[in-house]
Amino acid sequence: MAKDGVAALPNLSALVGREVAARLVEQAGGLASLARLSGVALRHLGLDAASQFQRSRHLHAGEIAAAPVFVEFFGADEVRADDMQAAKKAVAVLARKCSIAAKADLAGGPATGALGAAELEKVRRSFEVLLAEGKVNATDTQALPVPQVFVRGEEAKKKRGGRREFRKQQAQKDAPSALERAVSHVKMGVSEEEQLQSLMQRSDVRTQLLKGVTKAPEQRKRPREADTEEYDDLLQIRL
Repeated sequence: MAKDGVAALPNLSALVGREVAARLVEQAGGLASLARLSGVALRHLGLDAASQFQRSRHLHAGEIAAAPVFVEFFGADEVRADDMQAAKKAVAVLARKCSIAAKADLAGGPATGALGAAELEKVRRSFEVLLAEGKVNATDTQALPVPQVFVRGEEAKKKRGGRREFRKQQAQKDAPSALERAVSHVKMGVSEEEQLQSLMQRSDVRTQLLKGVTKAPEQRKRPREADTEEYDDLLQIRL
């Protein structure tokens, strides 16, 4: 692309550099065609030509992967395995920003590239966050527990759960008393007083209530007074 054509891309050049901006416009067939592309289509521009490079195949990105801001954070060579997920997200972010910059250049306006510079700062902050969140920590790399292996001669480990265990637990529960069963049944359309009277007429309910009545605590003996001597009772006995 000619120099005057590159000068017509102030925002896109400020975002991804003059060379990458020129190659993107050339791959798309013009600035108008580039502005109509979505972020996904824009990131794939030049992918066929660069498919021989393993880095481009892993990132699913073409010319945009050579942008200076992307190389600054993820390098020009192979991306590290722990940064690969963050690099893929970074390519998607940069492609969306390039689409915005291309639309701004197509619409015209001041050739200062202020919009592209502002978007570049946003991209830098996004890349920093992606690298910080994409690191694999110790909790992500913990080994799985060793599976239980049965060895001949050892006692088999009992399994938990299952229908048989559920029926066993249900059988071990205490059976409801006659009073609980009677109270659990409620008759619709009958007042509470009538239901209570009918319950009190049942012999099993009365027996259960009598069993639940607690005995009154026995009264403790009155303590002796402090001035009472120990042998006063013996002195009062007549010989």
